[in-house]
Amino acid sequence: MREDSQIPNNSVVKNRTLPICSWPVLSAAIVVLVALSIRLIYYWQVRGSPLFRFPQIDAKAYDLLAQEFAKGNLLSPHGQPYWQPPFYPLFLAVIYAIFGHSLVAVRIVQFALGALSCLLIYLTAFRRFGQRAALLAGLFCATNASLIYYEGELLTPSLTIFLNLMVIWLLTLYEDDPRPWRLGLAGVLLGLSGITRPDVLLFSPAVLVWLILQRRPGLMLAVALFAVGVAFPIAVVTTRNYIVSREPVLISWNGGINFYIGNSKYSDRMQMLRPGPDWNWLEAMPVREGYIAGSARSAYFYRKAFSEIRSNPILFAKLFVKKAIVFWNAREIRRNHDDYYNRRVSLLYRILLWKNGRFGFPFGILGPLSLLGMVLYLRRKRELVLFYGYVFSQYVAVILFFVCSRYRAPTIPILCIFAAGAVFEVARLLRQRDFYSVISSILILIPLVYISLIDNPLASKTSA
Repeated sequence: MREDSQIPNNSVVKNRTLPICSWPVLSAAIVVLVALSIRLIYYWQVRGSPLFRFPQIDAKAYDLLAQEFAKGNLLSPHGQPYWQPPFYPLFLAVIYAIFGHSLVAVRIVQFALGALSCLLIYLTAFRRFGQRAALLAGLFCATNASLIYYEGELLTPSLTIFLNLMVIWLLTLYEDDPRPWRLGLAGVLLGLSGITRPDVLLFSPAVLVWLILQRRPGLMLAVALFAVGVAFPIAVVTTRNYIVSREPVLISWNGGINFYIGNSKYSDRMQMLRPGPDWNWLEAMPVREGYIAGSARSAYFYRKAFSEIRSNPILFAKLFVKKAIVFWNAREIRRNHDDYYNRRVSLLYRILLWKNGRFGFPFGILGPLSLLGMVLYLRRKRELVLFYGYVFSQYVAVILFFVCSRYRAPTIPILCIFAAGAVFEVARLLRQRDFYSVISSILILIPLVYISLIDNPLASKTSA
């Protein structure tokens, strides 16, 4: 692209106090109202579904542990380190303690968190991309079927996304007005997100790079504040694990088997396993060889995965590239839950989520547009390092293990910002009659669309 197509920086909004009736405030209200309305309609339409009323697999495990926490058994399960990270069950336990064992209350709270996440996307995008792009990004999030689906399930994405967006928003506030408490609180929230889903901790190095690029006095103190904040929730969980089991488990011990599933030569087959004889056989592999403790069983699967990688590095490289491409697949990729199932019971969901051949809506549009936005905004990469760092860290975290829609979901809100930015940047180029840059953008978009349409058998194994 020509140099005169460089994206201007005058859309950045810093330290601005807005009148309560201003258009940006009204835009934020529109985002929240659209998000809440769609979620409540969705809930009304799917509330009678058996899968909605009776949690299964991971959701059931979270629910059972949350009930123990709500009874005051905060060290449960006794004698064992956590199999899954504990903060989401603790979040559920707080809801149960207030409302009783009410799955309705959980869904309403998570839908409210989803609406707040849409607001955070608006506020964050507003400070860096301007009001119009912020509104579009917020509406992308408000109407995203994948986000709505996981907010309606007893699974981690709704809480993880909210915590991650709070971290990014606090860091953007700190960048404009460096108050130390913002950095410390961002660290604590990232630590809480880490004990909800540990792979988010890969975002920490990106934050450290961002701090260095700030070039502010007191860098070491800033790093220490953030690092201590991140470490505190993790240290509490590690201490609990050691006290009850005498095992040095940092957060949970399910990482090993997930890493093996994602990097074995039988990865596709194992990823489709469901609870039953085949899954039990896989899970019991280390036990049959004498590894009983949770940490030892996790280490067994890591060793087994690395052994296969060393014995066939070419296969591992092919699998890694495959996962890197599959991440951008237009269709939703199932794990333990089928994202398309609720199309049977919700007209709204059928409108918001559908597929036709290899194309899937909305990710078939969101994915390529967000990648285009990331290319177009490279000239502002220093200013947007948090956004790039978050997407890249979560992308790597997913493809190091295996790809499914549930694990891809936490990247969607920031992808919405880049996608909205791409729309308005191309519109700006058209207004300026910079057809060379417009054509260049189209040429960039074509292979991105092609990547999203590559056939993937895991994406095909979903209900219509």
